[in-house]
Amino acid sequence: MMTPIFRYAPTLSAAALLAIAAPLAAQQITGYDPATGYQTAPGYGGYSGTSTGSSFGNDSYSGNYAGGGGGFTSPNGFYLRGLVEAEMLKNRKEDDSIFYGDISFGYAPAGGGIGADFGLVGYDSSAADDLAVYAALSFGLGDGRMQVGAPRAVLDDFMDIPPVGGSRFLDIGFGQPTSSFVSAYALTDGKTPYGLRYDTSMGGLDLAGSVHQFGGDDVSAADLAAAFEMGAVTLSAGTEYVDGEGPSGFNLILGGKAEFGQMEGGLYYSSLQRPGDIEAWTAYGTWRPSQPISVTGSVVSARESGDEATLYGVSAEYSIPQGAYVQGGILDGDGEPTTFDVSVGWKF
Repeated sequence: MMTPIFRYAPTLSAAALLAIAAPLAAQQITGYDPATGYQTAPGYGGYSGTSTGSSFGNDSYSGNYAGGGGGFTSPNGFYLRGLVEAEMLKNRKEDDSIFYGDISFGYAPAGGGIGADFGLVGYDSSAADDLAVYAALSFGLGDGRMQVGAPRAVLDDFMDIPPVGGSRFLDIGFGQPTSSFVSAYALTDGKTPYGLRYDTSMGGLDLAGSVHQFGGDDVSAADLAAAFEMGAVTLSAGTEYVDGEGPSGFNLILGGKAEFGQMEGGLYYSSLQRPGDIEAWTAYGTWRPSQPISVTGSVVSARESGDEATLYGVSAEYSIPQGAYVQGGILDGDGEPTTFDVSVGWKF
């Protein structure tokens, strides 16, 4: 019997499914303009939204938040953006209901003044619950913005992949090949990632770096990420070095996405040394036949110590005005039971 590669993805009972430590499924991504400050909330300016929506960019799943709600930013710099979702999962062995949320809020003034950025990411199921908390002071520095305290890792903000099968809860584990160790550790172990983060832009190139030391543990990480936009194509790259308890080493993610009319697709390669020596490919394609409807197919293929596993999923989403949506999907893979998910949520 092949050792399961994705052994740490949460199942309906929040036990292990596939093999990589659980990350976050959604990270706040917005944009910093040196002249005016953050346009919405801190992070990378190229993405915004996680669930498929009506168009590419701010109204698509792109990035992490999206959609119909569009977030809230006051003229004086206060912002609120996020996503909450109630999800039901079922396979031949069991079923469960999960509440998931990812929220960013704070104050990001124009002109590089002092602000504050906060974030909450978590889920609650009948079997388990986890919560990650982020908080940092921010200020303009050079041509970018610095965050000091417990910021989010930059690696998550530069990758733009929808949840496999549409399930945000299962994507906590299945999305690990294109997520950071920092977000995984902060969520599943409840550790605070104290550190620094810096974001800047140079024309079509966005750059960011962050360093983290986990409170109460001898575990540290450093992330560096970049994205370059060329019309309909966005190329992304990120690396992360993890040091401390367990295996240490570099994680590398390379890939890109492209949009052509009603179609969008992406392909990403991952080489992970933490939490294990894993090599993976992640691909997705999205079709938007009409304004409120989108259909997404995804495949994740991973190899660890000669063992291979493939996971695939299909989901469809219908967007409702004011940011609400309904979604249904199916997910299957090597050695895993076929799992169905249905959810309702709100992107704001």
